[in-house]
Amino acid sequence: MKAVTDTNIQGTNAEIRRKSFDIATDLMSKASVDVLLEGSLYERVKPRLNKDHRIFFESVYRIDNSAIGVTGYGSIEAIRWIATAESRTGLVIILTENPSNYQSPVTDIKVMKPSEFITNVAAAESYCKRGIFSSLTDALMSVVM
Repeated sequence: MKAVTDTNIQGTNAEIRRKSFDIATDLMSKASVDVLLEGSLYERVKPRLNKDHRIFFESVYRIDNSAIGVTGYGSIEAIRWIATAESRTGLVIILTENPSNYQSPVTDIKVMKPSEFITNVAAAESYCKRGIFSSLTDALMSVVM
């Protein structure tokens, strides 16, 4: 979400975050991927979005409000909780500039920087083009595991 509202739009990290968000969005049409946004984080960003952007976000992305109102849960705790729940059905990738905030003993939760995510997706797409994997979902799972 920080990628959408960066005030430092000229910075290298801001550009990488925006690119990784674009790639994640693009993956939704190419692989079995959902983009999940933590609800309280989305609520903080929502006032900065115009009506069309809000409609797009709320239609395309899954906004998980399950941790809203849980005492003692900020964004980091909420994201950890949601990731743990989601990992029961598949791989979860958390994109953050601070991976140490989200480390988890759950093996189906991968925490990586946006730049690492961009590299991993490029590798997975390359594997598919070369015929090593027939499914981008499988290639991505292989690369990040």
